[in-house]
Amino acid sequence: AQYSETAPVDTVISWSVVGDSSLRAGDEVLPDTSLEVIVSLGPEPRPAPDLIGMTPEEADAVLRGLQLVYAATDDVFSSDIESGRIAVQDPPPQTPVERGGSVTVQVSKGPEMIPLPDLAGMSYPQAQEALIANGFAVGSLLGTTEGTFFAMSVGDTPARAGDPFPKGSTVDLVFL
Repeated sequence: AQYSETAPVDTVISWSVVGDSSLRAGDEVLPDTSLEVIVSLGPEPRPAPDLIGMTPEEADAVLRGLQLVYAATDDVFSSDIESGRIAVQDPPPQTPVERGGSVTVQVSKGPEMIPLPDLAGMSYPQAQEALIANGFAVGSLLGTTEGTFFAMSVGDTPARAGDPFPKGSTVDLVFL
């Protein structure tokens, strides 16, 4: 058996008389003559291409070239993949996919942006709890853990309550 892009599954692709490859269809042979028959396995599965980071249009063109089908599901947040590009695919790259089979993708919406909570009047433990509960990480502290909230920043950017930052951002605090 062998793969064939044109012959349907379980159909004969070719044959030959064992010991005499010069014989053709219509030639006479003795009874009990052995034939070697090659049967089609159908189209060979293709390895799924790596679509991560491509635009939907690029991914669709690559899949069509491999006779595979582009299938999109809900977009996802991604801190690693820029908005509008493929962030997730199933099956993963190099997984065999039957000709005409689908590769499902999810397009990045970019990082999930969430507003900073209002920490006004909070103690350091309360501020830590509020930041963590809202999807942020607590970074460095300037001042004292015995004081009350004074200011915050994300990276080198001063921040206020309600400012949107990527989920998981580290927030540095100032307590006086």
